[in-house]
Amino acid sequence: MSICNYNLNNINITERSREIASIKVLGFYQNETASYVFRETISFTLIGSLFGLGLGKLLHMFIMSQINVEMVSFKEQILVVSYLIAFAATLALTLLVNLILKKKIDRIDMTESLKSVE
Repeated sequence: MSICNYNLNNINITERSREIASIKVLGFYQNETASYVFRETISFTLIGSLFGLGLGKLLHMFIMSQINVEMVSFKEQILVVSYLIAFAATLALTLLVNLILKKKIDRIDMTESLKSVE
């Protein structure tokens, strides 16, 4: 998950370097620029986590219904704390990747980015 998130953020920053440089030229502070870029990633993480937890529950129910054996029984309960840990871990990894890539945003050279022709 975190490698995919890192790659998507890295491509996003690279592709939007002119836009980010323009924002920096307009006088946005470093934190404002980073929040502008990473707001999209955090939103997708939250939406994906909610859908993923719901679909994971359905997948768990399906798998448990397929492995019915007469001699063995399985507990089909998922604790709420398991959902909270999974959600917190996903959010923590996303924030860690954003923190790492914040340095890349800070290193964007405004003059070179704005000089480049698309």
